[in-house]
Amino acid sequence: MPEVRCVECGNKIYIDVFALPYQGVLACPECKFKMRVYVSRSGTLVEPLYPEIPREIVDYLTYSEWKFLDESARCIGVQAYTASELSALKVLEAILRRIYSTDETLGKLIEHVENDTNLRHITGIVTYFKDVRNRVAHPDKVSEKLDAESTFSMTIRLMKEIINVYKDILLATKS
Repeated sequence: MPEVRCVECGNKIYIDVFALPYQGVLACPECKFKMRVYVSRSGTLVEPLYPEIPREIVDYLTYSEWKFLDESARCIGVQAYTASELSALKVLEAILRRIYSTDETLGKLIEHVENDTNLRHITGIVTYFKDVRNRVAHPDKVSEKLDAESTFSMTIRLMKEIINVYKDILLATKS
């Protein structure tokens, strides 16, 4: 009987030999981690269904920011790539609003970052988000998997950089 291992806890999960080739989503019975699984007679492929949110940034996020980031990851898992990118942009917008104490739009917030001497080292990342915002704002544009995965990973990278610079503000404004 073919088996796969949970990518989170290593637990063995057995696949019915009569179901081969098997392709689908499994939740580990032990840790409940969801993963996409492909099993054939010639081999298996197991990958996480959702990208991981690093624990070191969660402590600095408000509940709504964490939810937007979680939605971005889950949307990748269910192949809703445009929705994933939009959720990632909402996280970025919410964090920047806290840092700059304003309710401005994402475009204006990105301009604040570009002019922020404390964040000058990440202007390349911010330019990436300006391009993403312009692309997903058009109703005729549909994001692909690579777009969503790139935006998610760049969001995580940007969050880490912002946290390194504005740790105190983020902790003080977290509610």
